[in-house]
Amino acid sequence: MSSQIIILDSIYPEATVVYVIHYVACAVDVFYIPFGAFYWVNKQYIVCTIKNDCDQLGFDNYSGKEFISMIVCMLLQIPVFSLLLMIVDVKNQGGRASDVFSYLFVSAVLIITKFCLVVLVKK
Repeated sequence: MSSQIIILDSIYPEATVVYVIHYVACAVDVFYIPFGAFYWVNKQYIVCTIKNDCDQLGFDNYSGKEFISMIVCMLLQIPVFSLLLMIVDVKNQGGRASDVFSYLFVSAVLIITKFCLVVLVKK
């Protein structure tokens, strides 16, 4: 997926289709994110160096829409795929998918209760 974006971006720079494919790849393909990040960071560095637009590369140069989309997708994929992995594991062991949600609910209640007890003891 990353190679298609590199080819399209070099043929049609700043085309909308490149960004659309990038967003879809970020949302769907977990393995695209590290390679996509490598490509977009290098592209930003090369564009900045060749055009001589920026005196010094900083955080603001790397906070464009293509970087933010990768971060958001990565933060959303972690809990979604963790939940899917738990469901598949429970189903593989002969349980029901609803067992995962009851376990997560009980765990959340226990964590909140423990936190409240720690806060009350400190007072």
